[in-house]
Amino acid sequence: MKEVSQAQHKNWPIVLLLLLMYIIVAMSDNFKGIFFPLFKEDFGVSNSQIGYVLTACLLMYALFQYIGISAGF
Repeated sequence: MKEVSQAQHKNWPIVLLLLLMYIIVAMSDNFKGIFFPLFKEDFGVSNSQIGYVLTACLLMYALFQYIGISAGF
């Protein structure tokens, strides 16, 4: 029983690192909306083109989440 509790205490750096990683990913996803008006002006893209980029990002994110879960990471 004592071995199990010591093993649980050794995992906290990994859990903290994963938490920080998910916070950074969530922040980067939310920053997209702030910067798209600037991208539209600088690169001359339309709302439809921005929608295509967002859709591609979403699909790739979903695909690699599935791959990561399937691989056991």
